[in-house]
Amino acid sequence: MAKHQYITSPPKMSTMPPGVPYIIGNEAAERFSYYGMNSILTIFMTKYL
Repeated sequence: MAKHQYITSPPKMSTMPPGVPYIIGNEAAERFSYYGMNSILTIFMTKYL
């Protein structure tokens, strides 16, 4: 019988979890959207107001 009956720590992984690329892609899209909206708002505020 094992010393501990239950696992107390997550197993060691040599690779990234499978969801990490989606998180990184989402963050990149969010950043791209932020800078795009920032530039559009700057143009609107300087030319049309």
